[in-house]
Amino acid sequence: MISGSRGDQDSGTEFTEGSLGAVLREACATVQLDSDGAELLRLGSNTVYRLATPPIIVRVARDPDVLDEMERAVRVARWLEAQDLPTTRVPAGISQPLMVDGLVVTFWESVQEREEYVTVGELADLLRRLHWLEEPESLRLP
Repeated sequence: MISGSRGDQDSGTEFTEGSLGAVLREACATVQLDSDGAELLRLGSNTVYRLATPPIIVRVARDPDVLDEMERAVRVARWLEAQDLPTTRVPAGISQPLMVDGLVVTFWESVQEREEYVTVGELADLLRRLHWLEEPESLRLP
């Protein structure tokens, strides 16, 4: 985990588009990504942005208590990539999650510009491959 310059566990950040824009800018600056032109995709318990270049998804979680969960999600994503499973990837070279103003920020590769669903057969194949994998104990999966 990396802490931003204002990182603390007690978030006083109001969850508005304006305040979260500041969190986005600081998080992106910390990992040397450009937040200019970022598109707000969702504002809720988790706020989601798509960066213009490179196409990265930035997720800001309102609850700082999800830090452990997000650390595990990043580790699982890296492990699944190493297993060559076609899942959402975390960008290489970015240490994460970050804490910025008491909010948990993660970065994910943008897979596509629009929603597209797989067939039942494709999903079954993916699930079969996933269940064949033997996860490392270090992931502490339930």
